[in-house]
Amino acid sequence: MVVSSDGTTYITGSANSSFAGVTHTDIFVAGVNPSGSSLAFMTHLGGTANDSPTAMAVGASGAIYLAGATSSYDFPVISAPQAVLGGGASDAFLLKLSATGDAFEFGTFAGDISTDAAEGLAVDADENVFLVGSTFSPNFPVLASPRAYQSVVKVPAQHRGRRGAPLTRRDD
Repeated sequence: MVVSSDGTTYITGSANSSFAGVTHTDIFVAGVNPSGSSLAFMTHLGGTANDSPTAMAVGASGAIYLAGATSSYDFPVISAPQAVLGGGASDAFLLKLSATGDAFEFGTFAGDISTDAAEGLAVDADENVFLVGSTFSPNFPVLASPRAYQSVVKVPAQHRGRRGAPLTRRDD
């Protein structure tokens, strides 16, 4: 739950969905007006596998940012630096919705061949987005130096298969 500067409360979570007899989880986002007397909007999004939000933030413009994990190859993406699921059990995702919840402005995967998830999210005053999470992927996508503190996931042999903690920034 996040409260914006105008008093609107935003709530996100997962809801079970069924398609062709298969049940999976999708994401819902709701906005409650400042007085708490009614829903400003409610929307639902996701693909045909499990999608779960773990973090939410509201930017200075009122835009809603969501991050989490998805196993859906058909998860909604737009203007994406990574438009395809990385191939592991899950990828992290980052989404941007309009303040009114009626426009999908940005969506991308972030992951590689193993399990990846976004676990935290922050948006600064300029709406630069900082995403933190975990990865089991040896080739988690990062920018080459000088913009990356560490451009390769370095895991000693005895710790392979354990999680690393990537930090990603998106200039919006």
